Amino acid sequence: MSLLDFSSVSLKYNDQYIIQDINLNVEGGEIVALIGKSGSGKSTILKLISKLLEPSEGEIKYYDKLKKEKISMVFQNFALLPWLNISENIEAVLEAQNIPEQEIKERTKNIIGLVGLDGYQAAYPRELSGGMKQRVGIARALAAKPQIMLMDEPFSALDVLTANTLKNDLMDLWIGQKVELESIMLVTHNIEEAVMLADKIVILSSKPGRIVLETKVNLPRPRDPKDPEFIALVEKLYGHFISDNKTSKVSDIYYPVPLFPVNAFYGLLKIIKDSSNILTLSSLEKQSKVNASKLLYVIDFLELIKFVKTKDNTVSLLPAGQILLESTKTQKKKLFSEHLIRNLPIMSYVYETLKARPLRRAPKSRFLSLLEDRLSKEEAIDTLKAVTGWGRHIELFFYDDRSQQYYL
Repeated sequence: MSLLDFSSVSLKYNDQYIIQDINLNVEGGEIVALIGKSGSGKSTILKLISKLLEPSEGEIKYYDKLKKEKISMVFQNFALLPWLNISENIEAVLEAQNIPEQEIKERTKNIIGLVGLDGYQAAYPRELSGGMKQRVGIARALAAKPQIMLMDEPFSALDVLTANTLKNDLMDLWIGQKVELESIMLVTHNIEEAVMLADKIVILSSKPGRIVLETKVNLPRPRDPKDPEFIALVEKLYGHFISDNKTSKVSDIYYPVPLFPVNAFYGLLKIIKDSSNILTLSSLEKQSKVNASKLLYVIDFLELIKFVKTKDNTVSLLPAGQILLESTKTQKKKLFSEHLIRNLPIMSYVYETLKARPLRRAPKSRFLSLLEDRLSKEEAIDTLKAVTGWGRHIELFFYDDRSQQYYL
């Protein structure tokens, strides 16, 4: 049975589409995973469902069975109240729904047992590990007896072992129908996680967020990441992820440069070189330990500046990438400088602007305001930070933080 429908839903901010023409149906009895790079509108869709935002265009239809108070949210950063103990954090949500006190106590006790928090009722958030804090977040959401539970990257702040334990426990609750829950909507940057948990996967492009693929996951549970069918689906999704995000490599001043340590770029190139110059993105993600969303931004950038090439679900070194890794430190800077100035317009724009000014100086605000014409404030700040790092690394231009001035 359908719980809700997105019908041609769009959201605009300052005349820029955040998401555009989203058509999506959420059925009872299914887990839906939304995956996409930063800026694809994954979290925005959850906020629209929970009515924290209203669509600019289109309609979200909630079927009679689904009520607003029957939607719960689990956050990435736990969002616990530090002055309340674990029981009180859960009870606070139920008190806001005007539930009788005796029922609040019973629900809290039951859900604490279900999610493995027995013995921690009187503990405060500061006493808990990240995994235990997220158990409280899940317990708090489930205590309200939601029909849909929205989960915004709930495992991304946890170490791998803790995250996998929590995912398995969540699946035990879901498969065993131990909670009154009809659907889960999960935002994740991890493709393997989406295949492990979801019945349906939706891939979103970015800027604006549009649905580029919707696919069912017809693998039996429990799922094995080593199963050939599981691996094949992961690789297929990586292929879609690459091909449907190639529009991000449009070469203009407003390209959002990834904020990523300079040495880490060399590290990724070396991983590819050590794998005979070609590697699947899923393998690169595992070896580099960089999440898929961030990794795709970095690979997009390296492809834009002509050091790598992507095809289907693989990334390979171009000749310039091989030469870069075999060069001396001075040669590396020179080659990077040539590729950045030739292929990344914001680099040449900053350099040419400084060169044209009498004192060869310009304020940070000049370049930041330019980027904010088309990018969000956060993206503009991160892009300028990245450009500053590259400018310093290749010694093309410099930046004085005290005066907030760029100079040659």
